[in-house]
Amino acid sequence: MQGQRAWGAAALLLTLLLTTVVLVRAQAGDCYSPANLTFNCDFNEYSDQSANGQIRQIAVGWNLWVEAGSLAVDQAVDSPSPPSQRFWSNGDHFTAGLWQQVSGVTPGATYIAGLVWAPHGDQCENCIERKIGIDPTGGTDPFSANIVWGTPVYDRKPFDIIRSRAVAQNGTITVFIRVHNPVSHGIDEVFLDGAWLYQDASAPPVAPDSGGEGEAAAAPSPWTAT
Repeated sequence: MQGQRAWGAAALLLTLLLTTVVLVRAQAGDCYSPANLTFNCDFNEYSDQSANGQIRQIAVGWNLWVEAGSLAVDQAVDSPSPPSQRFWSNGDHFTAGLWQQVSGVTPGATYIAGLVWAPHGDQCENCIERKIGIDPTGGTDPFSANIVWGTPVYDRKPFDIIRSRAVAQNGTITVFIRVHNPVSHGIDEVFLDGAWLYQDASAPPVAPDSGGEGEAAAAPSPWTAT
């Protein structure tokens, strides 16, 4: 009887793990869709980059920016589809992020950016802000007023889909990811995976100065790109 219970518990655990992986892969569908426009959306390839006098391991095609504090940036296995991009520090606050320019977009068309996987570690509860944004003018300044930031997420749960949408102002737009950890809690970690961008085919073309909006949700909406 005990053996049957142990087997049943193991089977249940395996089912939960497989369900988790399937859920994340489903949510990451926008990343793997042919309609996705970001390069290395799943953060599977890495190279060394120099920023603020330090060498860090950054996902290929993405650029690091550091606003405040001190942090290490590398790849980690903390993702149902590893590797993921990890931002972390031990005893220091930090505010930093990534950006990627995307060319070949259509001025006046609406684009949606999303981030599937962005949990933070368990040293604190709902304490580290993560958000995604689009600069519809294609700029690379993370402090620009042109960036349309999505609603920030603070809680720890990994299955948040963070989104932003904006109307392209020219043939290039830029996706920004921002992580804000204002106070150290010891070893603070954030894991990023599944960053996508595509045109909202359901939105009619509009004047290029129509701006945009952001959103965050605990489950994906049925976005469909054709």
